[in-house]
Amino acid sequence: MQHDPELQNEVVSRTMLHTGLLNIKNGLIFAATLNISGNLTPLQLEFLTFKIDILLVLNTLVYIAFVFTLLNKDVDAYGNALVILSIFFLLIVFNTIQSLMHLVGEELTTSTILYILLFVVLIIEMYFAVVFYKRIGFYSISYISSHTKTLKIIDAYQKRSKVFGLRIGYSILLASILYVLLAELLLLVSFKDITVIAESRILNHAGAFSIRFVGFVLDLSILLTISLSFNEENRKQRHILICLVITQILLTCTILTLQAIILKGEFTQYDTGVIIAVIYDSYSIVVIWQESKVLGTGLKEILKDTSRDTTRFLL
Repeated sequence: MQHDPELQNEVVSRTMLHTGLLNIKNGLIFAATLNISGNLTPLQLEFLTFKIDILLVLNTLVYIAFVFTLLNKDVDAYGNALVILSIFFLLIVFNTIQSLMHLVGEELTTSTILYILLFVVLIIEMYFAVVFYKRIGFYSISYISSHTKTLKIIDAYQKRSKVFGLRIGYSILLASILYVLLAELLLLVSFKDITVIAESRILNHAGAFSIRFVGFVLDLSILLTISLSFNEENRKQRHILICLVITQILLTCTILTLQAIILKGEFTQYDTGVIIAVIYDSYSIVVIWQESKVLGTGLKEILKDTSRDTTRFLL
């Protein structure tokens, strides 16, 4: 199937489509950056610049995820990249509302038009990604179907593949947290009194950096737990994985609670990125829990009899 010329051509065309849409989206986001006025207060200017920069970073990371999964012909990971794109759409909605509330007059009008265009491009990208995923979705079970016709094993294989697909999302979260950590570290060293994100209004930069670093370690631990010997079907490994994700959710919920207490409904200063992290972590728990319920179906034995890398599902 991986040698199907028609399908290979479509993979190439989808890669080019995502590349073109990336350039359009980043162009619109960059234009929004140029539209920011110097008349804003230093805190407002910092906040808006940070919000727009993180959109550029996440947009690029999502693009890399799409291209990586296409080039590796990984059907299920492509589907997970689509989930990330949908969550990313919510982040842009939140950031857009926050940004527009800081602007007035022509700046408000121009930014509104730019963000509406960005939404349209995102919707177009999601539409084409969904259509393509539906077209190639059945290929994700083609490999296991060639080794067994037992429905329980095929179902377990599909659920396992979804767990492996979570690595795409956590890789993106890790990269975005690393970007934020570097930004905060630079400001901590050079401008100790300047704030960047909402947490900094109740915590100093060192405190905010520490919280982010703990989140980074947790996401890295989740990624490694999924990647190391997961096909051995160790039930304790699943329990540890779920505990790590729950701990990450509790950490981000703590940040949200502190923001709510201190900011007192001042929505424009909320760090909406942590809301997105909670959504993805919650989705991950569901996927992991569903996979943990189908252990011992015989999938482990079948995978041991094959030499193919089972974390990839070729088209």
